[in-house]
Amino acid sequence: MTLQVLASELGLDKSSVSLALRSSPRISRATSRRVHAAAKRLGYRPNLAAAQLAGGGAQMLGLVLPRSFVSLGGGGVASATVRHLAHLASERGLLFSILAIEDLSERLGRATPLLPDAFFVWGDVPATSLRVLAGIGRPLVVLDPNHPSYADYHGPMVVVDNAGGGADMAAHLVERGARTLLQVTARSPHLGYTERLKGMREAWLARRPADSFASCESRELSDADLRAFAQRGDGAIFCVNDGIALRLWHRLQRMGIAVPERLLLCGFDGDPSGRFVDLTTVLFDWKALAERASTMVDSLLSRDAVAAATGASAAVRVPCSISIGETTSGRKRPHDPRDS
Repeated sequence: MTLQVLASELGLDKSSVSLALRSSPRISRATSRRVHAAAKRLGYRPNLAAAQLAGGGAQMLGLVLPRSFVSLGGGGVASATVRHLAHLASERGLLFSILAIEDLSERLGRATPLLPDAFFVWGDVPATSLRVLAGIGRPLVVLDPNHPSYADYHGPMVVVDNAGGGADMAAHLVERGARTLLQVTARSPHLGYTERLKGMREAWLARRPADSFASCESRELSDADLRAFAQRGDGAIFCVNDGIALRLWHRLQRMGIAVPERLLLCGFDGDPSGRFVDLTTVLFDWKALAERASTMVDSLLSRDAVAAATGASAAVRVPCSISIGETTSGRKRPHDPRDS
């Protein structure tokens, strides 16, 4: 089955069928649906290499991660974002490829035509590594730029509102009656963590006196310090991520300190394991992250090749929300995006 045979079967010209198969906005939705249905019925499969070599438009999108692929582990919001990116690509008839940044140089050395037409780059890929992609001359959008090297990056990116999430959690803890706050941080540098802590601290100190606030790294927090803080009876601990919060929860359980009766404990990121202990956490809207990144890539692909490869200076933000543990709230939690 060739494109010409499919076009003849539908009574359309080849260029219109090709555009319809790529869900081009130049073709009506009704025609696109008819073409896709006929392609499925007749078993048509596009020759992706030929289409790319002929300049036939976007056929494949790629997600670039570090070789460890650690972002895909645990089934959290990062992996949910990736699944939604793949779903959005599939809806448009595009292939979705996951690539390791360390392997791209080797792939480029083989001069294969089957490189993605545009790239999503997860934010733990260093900004300095993007020069590998810059040589390809195709657009890219960074998702959740958290590696410290993005501090001065100005290319297209979709940014989680980490500061806003931290500020919202501070307001929630004050509303719950907390009068002292301990921030527990991670050792590793992370732009998102920095913003979370800044948003939390500023919002807390706008409501409570300076001597009610303290901060430490998780490895510095001894059991004696943790017990002393819990014995105040009016404290809250904000952990920069859910992994730290869950480890603290287990330590508190071993010490016989009930959460949330004696101490409010919260995290950030929406780790699925947090639901087993009713952890209150900050979630970011992973569907919005994927959808806004896809929209940005579409916009870049519609521009001329040089402009698309460079990308205009742009950043869009996705919101955060608080998921309140059932025990903490005393009622059933509202809809949680992690249930989707």
